[in-house]
Amino acid sequence: MPSSKPSKPKAKNQTQKPKPVVRSIDQKRLEKLTAIKTKLELGKHVQNRDLQTWLTRDEFAEIEARWTNEKERRLSMYGEKPDAIREYESRLSKAILTYNRADSYSQQRKHAAAKKLMAQSEVQFEHALEWLEESLGLDPSLQAWLDRPFDRGDAGLDPDSVPRLVTSRSAARQAGMAKQTIAGIKMQVVSAAIENSSRPALAVQTTKPSKKLNELLEMNNGFELK
Repeated sequence: MPSSKPSKPKAKNQTQKPKPVVRSIDQKRLEKLTAIKTKLELGKHVQNRDLQTWLTRDEFAEIEARWTNEKERRLSMYGEKPDAIREYESRLSKAILTYNRADSYSQQRKHAAAKKLMAQSEVQFEHALEWLEESLGLDPSLQAWLDRPFDRGDAGLDPDSVPRLVTSRSAARQAGMAKQTIAGIKMQVVSAAIENSSRPALAVQTTKPSKKLNELLEMNNGFELK
C-alpha cells in the first residue's frame, strides 16, 4: 500500500490585535498640563485641584508665592485705598456697567432700551463726579489716586472722559505698568512645567572597564576594579 504522508496542518490566518499604547506617567502629565495651558489661554478658569494634581508640590507652591508677592507689590506701590476713593470707584463701576449695557442694546438695535439705559448711566456718572469733587475739596491729596487732573468742566459722562484710578487696568496699561493676575501667574508656572517636562532626560551610561585596563590598574594600585 502506498504510504500516505501526513498532511501539514494549515496555518491559521489569525490577525493580531494591535497592542494598546501605554503612555508613561510623564507623557500623561505633559498632555494634561498642555490642556490646562490651553484653557488658561482661552480665559477659562482652572481649578486648584487640577493644578495640584498635575504640578509638582514646588510648582504649585510657586503660584501662591508669586501671587502673594504681587499683592504685596501693589500694596507697596499704592497703599490702601481711602474710603472716599473706594466710594468713587464703586459709583463709577455702576455707571460704566449701565453704559456698557446701553451700548450693547444699541448694537442690537434696541434703541428704546438703549436710550433709557444711557440716560440712567449719565445720572450715575454725574453722581460719581459730584462725590469726587466734594471729596477732593475736603482732601486734595486724593488727586494722587487719579490718572488725570480733575476738572469738573472737562469731565464727560462716559467711561473714557471721567478720571479713573491709577490702579485700574486701563490706567496700568496706559502707564506701561506690569500688573500680574492670578491667571497670568498660573500660565507662567504651567508653561515652565511643560518646558521642563519636554526636556529629554540626560542618560548616564556606565561601561565596565576592559580586561586590559583592569590589569594596568591592578599593576599600579594592587587591586582589580570590579
